[in-house]
Amino acid sequence: MKMRTFVISAALALLVAGQVIAADQNMQQNLGTDRVSKLMKMDVKGNTGQKLGTVSDAILDQNGRVSYLIVDHGGMLGIGDRLVPVPASAFHKGYGNDLTLNVDKARLEKAPNFASRDWPNFNDQSYDQKVNSYYGNTY
Repeated sequence: MKMRTFVISAALALLVAGQVIAADQNMQQNLGTDRVSKLMKMDVKGNTGQKLGTVSDAILDQNGRVSYLIVDHGGMLGIGDRLVPVPASAFHKGYGNDLTLNVDKARLEKAPNFASRDWPNFNDQSYDQKVNSYYGNTY
């Protein structure tokens, strides 16, 4: 009985590890191998080529992988800006010095967001599910 439990646990661990590796490889294919510092201040363009915002930060998961890029969207001169967490795997490397995201401005405006003084807990699984499910059909 113990051996069966061990085998099932090991199989589940391999399945989860495979999903994490696949997600990380997808992000690397989409974004290339640029340094995170190079991603900062990159323009983010939507599916019509319209500028949606700029990358202002990156969130690392517990394994040290980039899980989210934070898009600074809206506002003017730093006033009224909304920070929008977007799963890193949702981005594609554009031409030149920009990233593309398969959403339009209206969809990004309705996305989960936060103020710069009120950062969410990215380790909270319910928040993670909320953000990922919002972009679930875009990549």
